Amino acid sequence: ASDEGDVSQSFEIEVRNLAAPQSNLGNFLDSQALDFEPADYTFDLITTTNSYEFQYTVKPDDTNLSIQEKLSRLFNHSGVGLNAEIITDEKGRSALMLTSKQTGLSDSESVLFDIKPKASTDSIEAMETLGIHHITSPAQNASFILDGEEHTSYSNTFTVNQVFEVTLRGISPEDDPARIGFKTSIDAVSDNLNELADAYNSFIETG
Repeated sequence: ASDEGDVSQSFEIEVRNLAAPQSNLGNFLDSQALDFEPADYTFDLITTTNSYEFQYTVKPDDTNLSIQEKLSRLFNHSGVGLNAEIITDEKGRSALMLTSKQTGLSDSESVLFDIKPKASTDSIEAMETLGIHHITSPAQNASFILDGEEHTSYSNTFTVNQVFEVTLRGISPEDDPARIGFKTSIDAVSDNLNELADAYNSFIETG
């Protein structure tokens, strides 16, 4: 059996949107001040697959920044599918930003993660100060037109016809799809020979 049919496969793709993660950006706080009452606080992180309880302690010698750094380490080392980082603004204030490692949403999902303080006045007030329970950038699916048909994907990397693995890098210019396919064997050999010649010439020049 000949594989020529597969080798000649090609398609056009026009990218409308890239798949994106969910981001929650907390409030920007004075890094050196302490806007939390020293105490123990608790909140829940609910993801699409699990629920986790987080606890943290605010001490009298803490600052807003040290609390944000403490929580950032807690998220990054807990393996819950989130990346945490500290963002600073032009006034030198700091905020905790949480971003899901996953991108895209299924039809049955409205968020990739949700943060809820425990139902105590102290934990609710602390979360209002921290602000990481607010979604600032919702997750979205990649959307693209493949040979004239609209498609979506949870990820920016997917397989087409079990032949091509495609990774989307950006939005297409309007009405300017990209054509993807295999080069003929002769073109591929020619390219490889040219690369070999270029590498050899470069070696000669630097020798």
